[in-house]
Amino acid sequence: MREHRAASPSQLPSLIMPCPICTGRLVFRFVTPSQPASDLEDSVYGCERCDTEVVRTTLRAREAKLPELRG
Repeated sequence: MREHRAASPSQLPSLIMPCPICTGRLVFRFVTPSQPASDLEDSVYGCERCDTEVVRTTLRAREAKLPELRG
């Protein structure tokens, strides 16, 4: 049996979405916390062709605590 290794986090987008209006390419624009404040965040993608914006709401990634360096 093969061992499955955990993949390291990628800096690439987790998905590629076509524009729902013109099927053009959606590109990432910015991330904002959702309102009211919660563990959600809104990622905004925009179409390069027709400027349509799509909002994807996801759970905010927990910040990993790094060990303190003693020196």
